[in-house]
Amino acid sequence: MHLTNFIRFSYWLSFFTPKFSTTALVVAVIVLGLFFIGATVLRIVAGRKKTNPPLAKGLRRLSRPLFFFSLFELGLVGCRQLGAAVLSSRLIMFAIFVISVVWLVFSVRALLRSYTREYQKLLETRKYQAYLPKKK
Repeated sequence: MHLTNFIRFSYWLSFFTPKFSTTALVVAVIVLGLFFIGATVLRIVAGRKKTNPPLAKGLRRLSRPLFFFSLFELGLVGCRQLGAAVLSSRLIMFAIFVISVVWLVFSVRALLRSYTREYQKLLETRKYQAYLPKKK
């Protein structure tokens, strides 16, 4: 494989792509498995952070693109190994990767923007609730 293949349109648009080599397949499955495990860990941590709702909401929002990317891309890797013509296209796999990365970047950006605002609102609410009379 030469680097000049990446420049040619025929390389990206070919519908009949060869199977991954054993090493490439193992690396792809490990990387996608790590994304899936990362998304699962984010969901578990979000479930345990009930005292900080903005953080839990943000962690759940971050786990969505990781789940999507890992499961969908794993399905496309499987289609490539089976030899499915259209679904194993390099262009489709690359497009899903780019969409997932953009989705993750926008999720992180939205999380960082909204977290400070929501956390300040939470602190103010807790501060005012400290002065309210307690129920007996």
